[in-house]
Amino acid sequence: MTVAALLIACNFRSLTLLCFDEGYAAAQGYSIPLLDLLLMFLVVLITMIGLQAVGLILMIALLVIPAAAARFWTNRLWVMLLISGLIGGLSGFFGSDAECCVCGFAVGCGDCSDVQSVVFSEFAAGA
Repeated sequence: MTVAALLIACNFRSLTLLCFDEGYAAAQGYSIPLLDLLLMFLVVLITMIGLQAVGLILMIALLVIPAAAARFWTNRLWVMLLISGLIGGLSGFFGSDAECCVCGFAVGCGDCSDVQSVVFSEFAAGA
């Protein structure tokens, strides 16, 4: 995770240009295939780490829902990154806490993963 955060921080401007205006990024001299490769590497890295922790469905939700919810509150990319990180972190925390309190199992047992899904969905939908 630290590697991904460091790569994003070091390449924030070029990745922003790639995501919003690929033609302008190419005109500015950025290597589009290299940036595409970096972006796909980051998505795969985060997905591989997340699949081990929460499973496929929750990993897809963790990639999409926090960013979509944060987009309602701001138009600035830096603020959106901070808000989406906060939403993802808090939903993971509260989902794990709810699983432990409601089911009485340790986090990650898999028997009550529905509780995490419901809590996460309700938190993100409240945005």
